[in-house]
Amino acid sequence: MGNLLTYNTSFNWSNNTIDRNSQISNLTEAVLSARDYGDNLYIHPDLFADGAESQELFLLVWSNYENFRASFPWIKEPEYQLLYTVIQFFRQSPFQSLNLQELQQNTGINNNAWIGTECNCPEYLVFDHPTWHSFHRLFVFQFTLEQRRQNFEYFNLFFEAELPLPRNQIQQLIDEGHVHNSITRIDPALIAHEQIHIHFNDNENCALNIDGTWKHEVAGFRIPEAACIHLTEWGFKLPHEYYQI
Repeated sequence: MGNLLTYNTSFNWSNNTIDRNSQISNLTEAVLSARDYGDNLYIHPDLFADGAESQELFLLVWSNYENFRASFPWIKEPEYQLLYTVIQFFRQSPFQSLNLQELQQNTGINNNAWIGTECNCPEYLVFDHPTWHSFHRLFVFQFTLEQRRQNFEYFNLFFEAELPLPRNQIQQLIDEGHVHNSITRIDPALIAHEQIHIHFNDNENCALNIDGTWKHEVAGFRIPEAACIHLTEWGFKLPHEYYQI
């Protein structure tokens, strides 16, 4: 679960010639995805502040379709209805939290981002379903092995395996003996449908793909705990049984 706070700037539509129908649809998908998953959706305390451009926008939204279309002639009625409805899924931010840092302090939740229509944002902005999914993916990617075990369903739903550093740097760590001696090398994907994979020194060419499936499984072999920690740090997923507590 995460916290999403409305990014007011994304609702400052002073340029009324920009067609934002697709942005409205995309934002609605993100809001519904967040709501269905159980994320907290919060309104920034200043979203409806007197004189704010975002307040002017929503006052027009809450008037009627014809009034809104007079100012934004590109609007289509289905997207207008979405914009009218979507803000109703939000509630006031706890203790009038003004930014992501305050939101984290006031909720105790570390996974926080802005949400709004697509625009430039100095921090992470959720504006459609893919960016909402990435919001959680980026968070679970940082989990330690223990956190992955304790939050396995969440981790398993959003995690996408990838190396956080170049493969040759990992190989150098292996060659210089900075990792558990059960790991012998990391190989790239050289042919179609092959994945980056890690080899172990079990004398039978045991190898694990980065997505947690076995490239070559050897009966009776178990990855040592220290090696599991290295693989976690390198963006690998482990076979499901390694996450059982």
